[in-house]
Amino acid sequence: FFLRILNMKLLNMQRTARVVVVLLLSLKCVHGLSLAQRWSETWWPVGFTETLNNKSPQAITLLGAPVVVWYDKSEWRASLDRCPHRFARLSEGRITSHGAIECPYHGWSFSGTTGECLKIPQDNTQEQKACARITTLPTRERNGMVFVWTAPLYDIKDSEPNEEALKRIAMDELFATDVTVVGTDYSRDLPMDATMLAENVLDPSHLPFTHHRTISNRKNAQPITLSKLESNVDKGFTFRKGSDKSKASRVQFIAPSQVLSVTDRGNESYQDYNLVYAVPTIPGSCRLHVRILFEVDRIPNFIQRSLIKAVFGTPPWFTHLANHKILEDDNVFLHYANRDLTLSFNSTDENKVENDIDSHRAALPGVLPKRRLAPSWQSRLFQPTAADSAVVAYRRWIDDATNGFGPVYSPWLPLDCREAPAPTHGLTTKLILERGHAHTDKCAACTQARSRFQKLSTSCLILALFSLALNTTFRTIIPSFSAKPLMEFASGLLAPFSFALYFILERRILPLFERGRYPPPRNSPPYV
Repeated sequence: FFLRILNMKLLNMQRTARVVVVLLLSLKCVHGLSLAQRWSETWWPVGFTETLNNKSPQAITLLGAPVVVWYDKSEWRASLDRCPHRFARLSEGRITSHGAIECPYHGWSFSGTTGECLKIPQDNTQEQKACARITTLPTRERNGMVFVWTAPLYDIKDSEPNEEALKRIAMDELFATDVTVVGTDYSRDLPMDATMLAENVLDPSHLPFTHHRTISNRKNAQPITLSKLESNVDKGFTFRKGSDKSKASRVQFIAPSQVLSVTDRGNESYQDYNLVYAVPTIPGSCRLHVRILFEVDRIPNFIQRSLIKAVFGTPPWFTHLANHKILEDDNVFLHYANRDLTLSFNSTDENKVENDIDSHRAALPGVLPKRRLAPSWQSRLFQPTAADSAVVAYRRWIDDATNGFGPVYSPWLPLDCREAPAPTHGLTTKLILERGHAHTDKCAACTQARSRFQKLSTSCLILALFSLALNTTFRTIIPSFSAKPLMEFASGLLAPFSFALYFILERRILPLFERGRYPPPRNSPPYV
């Protein structure tokens, strides 16, 4: 009996030792790319040129680091959002007439090209300026998006921006053809890990149920076949959608955090693309950048072609409000699934393994979260159908490429964000559906539209009060004259009309820029 117990203990110790060895080796290098390289030495999108604010600096969070993005009159620039003087946020400053960024605290200004200090109002000697420098990020504008090379956030000095990788990440192949491609772009902060977002986009079978009454219908649900075409731990994998090999419909994961879904309409018709960038911000949160594109020239039906052109020709703020509704179909339950998948597991062996590699995390140039994203997901999740194939492949990629830990964040990740990849306590539904900070404040088109609607609302209220006062004056004070009945009628009609427009703007239009509605359309009556 005692020999059996001893044998079991030895086996457990051997198993744990093997796991530790594998983990330690993988921290150094996994399949040709180091664990940190997958996330640090690559290009990440920070926004779309159409909706980034080119008049003032804009703050974003990227891989745990505070980053400021601005337009220097000719090109987009980005740097660490910290002034080297006293760590004031440069995003609270302004862009000078020469395109430099000026700190709001003491007026120090810096070049977005080299990072050198151009001016110290308190001591403008050359010696002092040479010692002050900001951490700039190589920036490129490509296909209507702004990308940054994030190696400097990890203090990696000798990493040259990979221009060939940028072509792949920016999807040059979609824009290099003679076919006219039209679509819409959209960004938003989401209360879930970047891996949870990518997993959701890789799952086409959720559309009829989750997005019932927005972009799909429950009646469209049917078995889905996904067949793996290729797989590479450094580059990602591709699955064919459906059994028709003549169609090019596919879903493709592009490592480390990009998903392309292609739908081929067949019969030499058009294709449409759903391109998603799941950008890690802090553990448990991410920023979504999505492009929805149509090969409009290949659409055979004239009415359908004209309708798509008309829809995507609307102002960006209008399409963003529509995109909010689609995204909020998923947000609530994905937030809680993310939290539960991360935190509901408790294993002595697993925790021991993770504690054993804590001392080796210092070898990384970045920060590795202290818990895996989905420990023992194979036994905890039941995913038996072919429709789950891409999701299963993605979870295996996370295990193979990152040992289940997910993104390696920059050393600038705040200390209070390092313990767990998801909030310990779930957010309320109201906070999950918040739009103001998550999107509107960071979108130049929506910020401008909200400001104009606010001005229009104020004007309607003033006009309503003025019309009411004018109508009262005509009726009680001003003596009779030939145009008095007409003036009374006009002012009496204008007052309620202006009040009605004011209430529509305040109760119906402006709230759409600040928060989403609940419950989602799929759960609203009538229940069909």
